[in-house]
Amino acid sequence: MNSEELNQTLKYIEESEKNLSQYTDKLRSEVSKFFNIFGDKAFCRICQDYENKHNITKHQFQPKIEVSIDFEGEPFYRTYGKVYRLAIRHHQLVIVMNTEYSEGSYGVYEVQRSTLHALLKSGAITKFFQELAEELKKQSEEYREVSAIAEKLANAVA
Repeated sequence: MNSEELNQTLKYIEESEKNLSQYTDKLRSEVSKFFNIFGDKAFCRICQDYENKHNITKHQFQPKIEVSIDFEGEPFYRTYGKVYRLAIRHHQLVIVMNTEYSEGSYGVYEVQRSTLHALLKSGAITKFFQELAEELKKQSEEYREVSAIAEKLANAVA
């Protein structure tokens, strides 16, 4: 390979990496929109502003969905002894990474692009939302039944 071919190859590598970086930034930005839906309902899911400080001239305040349970989905990616899954932890949508020795919860901007790639390619987001909805429905029905029992007991002693 002569020096001109080497320079062309290096320019191609540089341009390819630049494109990959731009696509990664776009991927993180778009995926973060899903993650921003969940959290404390006093915050706007669009701009992340606190309700009392929200600028209504930009858009209507849309509260985040504050899920009251912690919930974990099925693994969507395994690599080098690490297992990744989506989860709701403390009202937030996070990516949980488990190893043999530890566990951590991460946001979109804290994981490698290969993890986000696997997340989208696996269809895990849609599946996770469906599983979460089913779990919330199940728990809602259970609490409805228990509430009815509590009401009967309360009426019996009243």
